[in-house]
Amino acid sequence: INIGCSSFVPKPFTPFQWEPQLSMAEVEAKHEMLHRALHVRGIRFKTHGLTMSYLEGVFSRGDRRLAHTIVRAHELGCRFDEWDEQLDFQAWQRAFAETGLDPDFYVTRRRPREEVLPWDHLFVDMKKDFLWEELEASHDLAFIEDCSTGKCSDCGVCDFRKVLNVNYRYLPGEEKVQAFSTRGRLLKGETEQSLANPPAETSKFDAPPTVQRIRARFTKLGEAAFLSHLDLATLLHRAMKRSEIPVGYSKGFNPMMLVSLSPPQPVGVESEAEYLDIELTEFLAPEDFLARMNEELPAGISFTQARTLERKGTSLNSAIREQVYAIDVLGSEQEFSGDLPDRVLTLRNSPEVRIERRRAKELKSVDIRPFIKDIEVVAPNQLHLVTRFGQTSGSIRPSEVLEALFPEGKSGWSGSRIRKVEAHFEVE
Repeated sequence: INIGCSSFVPKPFTPFQWEPQLSMAEVEAKHEMLHRALHVRGIRFKTHGLTMSYLEGVFSRGDRRLAHTIVRAHELGCRFDEWDEQLDFQAWQRAFAETGLDPDFYVTRRRPREEVLPWDHLFVDMKKDFLWEELEASHDLAFIEDCSTGKCSDCGVCDFRKVLNVNYRYLPGEEKVQAFSTRGRLLKGETEQSLANPPAETSKFDAPPTVQRIRARFTKLGEAAFLSHLDLATLLHRAMKRSEIPVGYSKGFNPMMLVSLSPPQPVGVESEAEYLDIELTEFLAPEDFLARMNEELPAGISFTQARTLERKGTSLNSAIREQVYAIDVLGSEQEFSGDLPDRVLTLRNSPEVRIERRRAKELKSVDIRPFIKDIEVVAPNQLHLVTRFGQTSGSIRPSEVLEALFPEGKSGWSGSRIRKVEAHFEVE
């Protein structure tokens, strides 16, 4: 059993926006108590970082004075702070001190009802009186009726005309749809009969059938290389909506776009050969797909090829067999000294190449030699690398090959530029 625990961070526009957050000392004591209580075989207990939650509390309810602190922290080297291994809390403490701010003022202090909050001017329709009443009700352990099923709570958000939670129901034998508010009121053409017969529960989404499957190739270059795989997927989904691509959706209670991406690349690795498969509910010429998508994409991401596939063919990730990379090898201290060909020859002739992979808090020794199909020096300090890929057998990162070439440390290759230039598919 895996159990996760994170610290509660009060947020603006919630009843707890006036409440203090636990100090780091209090959180640490509670974590220790939970660790002792859950020290049982079969239970793995994990906590969210103390300093990460503290900084989240600062910036969740801070004011404009924090802008100077953020700039100073950046000057002190703070980067990628959402990653635990990159967070430098001492640098943030120094930034607070040098800009004259006490972070506890934003985090551990209970705020009085009459205090003007830094976000009061942002969402004026939300009534603070309503939130304060909700806060007092929580202190009294009182039940607040849900306005979607009970009486209106007068929160100030709903205009009773447009802003309503809505359920839709198809009328038997008719093509039109009736829309009900979550209070059971028919929004258009209201009748006493509709009030007496509230709509049935929302059914599963009946997705239109798909008629075409397209496989498209696109780039991920420059600053776009620093998008995570999840952010890349979100970006592409939004571009499809803006360009009105007739993308298909899955059925069920949580319909999802029928889009699949090629295997994720490590953050910072550029690519000239990313792929996606998409299923469409209307026929669309591949060249039209390219033109419409490229009008909606940011710099660095551009679709270059597209073709129609058999609808029931092999999935994208199952079809990929190899990935090809171009690597410009450069160390952090100085340009590489020139014995790269000897290092590559040693690796090619080695029957086994082991590296250490970190999984959670454990180090695991892995032989990556079976995943290296080919590696050669094609120009001074430039590598051509072909890696094998399989959904069941696994894969490797280009950085792991560099790690094997430079066992003395990362300084020999930390400045390298890695680009994926091609992907090889099974014969279709």
